[in-house]
Amino acid sequence: MREGRGHLAPVIELTYESYVNADNSHTDRMSTKGRRSRADAAAETMARLVAVAQVAFAEEGYGAVSLDALAAGAGVTRGALHHHFGNKEGLFRAVVERIDAEIGAGLEALYATFDDRWTGLRGCYHAYLDAVLEPSRRRIGVRDMPAVMGMEGVDLLMSAGLAELV
Repeated sequence: MREGRGHLAPVIELTYESYVNADNSHTDRMSTKGRRSRADAAAETMARLVAVAQVAFAEEGYGAVSLDALAAGAGVTRGALHHHFGNKEGLFRAVVERIDAEIGAGLEALYATFDDRWTGLRGCYHAYLDAVLEPSRRRIGVRDMPAVMGMEGVDLLMSAGLAELV
């Protein structure tokens, strides 16, 4: 410890030798059981952000939602939001992809219940329209997506299977 520092508390000197020779036996006993990997933590953070954003975009619209509010709602920093999605548009895209995946899974399950392909196509087409126009999705898919994403949004939906229905 250093001396002669007046009223300041003593400072512990850390040298390379003291670091190398330190007793680190306590770290050998530390278990990694129950700890999440970085990938799991990142996936959880992203899922939380997308879920919060989906509700906010559906209720308030893209233009009225702030990044600060989204980050606070998900319990993360604005920096975490930027790290995972780049910007608000990137997060919006992830929300659109999530909605598309939800609708797609529902349509696949529905289509499997039909014996006749034509009847199945008609049933899925009507189910798709009902799903897109559902209040929790309408503002995002019908109003905001074309304005925010333009043709990229249409291309996203077409590549995800909408082209098969149309």
